[in-house]
Parts: sequence; structure tokens; C-alpha cells
Amino acid sequence: MFWFSAALYIDVAAVLFVIGNFFYQSFIAKYPTGYNLWLNIAGVLVLIIIFVARSLRDSGDINLATRLLWIPAAPICLGVVFFVLAMIIIRTN
Repeated sequence: MFWFSAALYIDVAAVLFVIGNFFYQSFIAKYPTGYNLWLNIAGVLVLIIIFVARSLRDSGDINLATRLLWIPAAPICLGVVFFVLAMIIIRTN
């Protein structure tokens, strides 16, 4: 259950960042561009994966639901780890 919750929190955080980026591009950016279309589509796909995984978990298939959630969560987690390592290296040099 821990791995399901961890992947769910990572995916929800990613979706929240995509929503924030969408609103920034739509309302705040002085010259909005359409370059973030693929990012918005990826956010919608992650949201669909979250809903499918929740329904799988509710039906009793927790292993498949956890694996499904980790498909987008693993690259996000690795990206955050590499970003933090890069910031530590930049800060120490």
C-alpha cells in the first residue's frame, strides 16, 4: 500500500504542476505560446491513469494499480532526483 500511495502522490503533484503551468500560460504569461500543448496532454493522460488505477485498486487488484501508477511516477521521481543532485553540485562548486 505504501508504494501505491507514494506513486499516487508523485502523480498528483505532477498533475498539479501541469495545471499550474496551464493557468500560467493562459492568464499570466505576457506572450502565451502553444509550446506546452504536449505537456498539457501528458497531464491529462496522467490524470486518466490515476483514475484507472484508483478503480483497479477499488476492485481489488492493487498490484496492477501500483504498477500502472509507477509508469509515469518513475521518470518524474528520477527527474527530481537528478535535479536535486545537480542543484547540490552547483551549490557546492
